[in-house]
Parts: sequence; structure tokens; C-alpha cells
Amino acid sequence: MKIKWILPDHITRDMDVPSISQLLFALEVVDCVTVEALSYKVARKEFILDKEQTYLAITLQSQHD
Repeated sequence: MKIKWILPDHITRDMDVPSISQLLFALEVVDCVTVEALSYKVARKEFILDKEQTYLAITLQSQHD
């Protein structure tokens, strides 16, 4: 499944994961996500159904917010 990571500055990082259930479990048991040496908290998880694609959008926020 396609995952779209949305960073606080609205830059996105796309990736494919073989098991969405493993990713969602991992996000429930960790406190932060590190992207390019910067750590963030998960602010929102949203399943997007679009005419052209289906994906999970995960919005990250600064740990200081």
C-alpha cells in the first residue's frame, strides 16, 4: 500500500509498504517517527480514496508542538 508522509512544512515523502497492519501497529507502539534525522509525532492518520489512487496519509508534527 502507498503511504504519504506529510511533514510539518507540507513536504511529502511517498513510500510503499507490504503490510499496512504492521505499519499501523508500529505507529501505535512508538513515540516518534524520524525522517532525515529529525523526529516528529504522528498527528493524524487518514485513509484517502481518490479517483486516481488510494493511500494512507500520515501527518507528522514537530515534537515541540
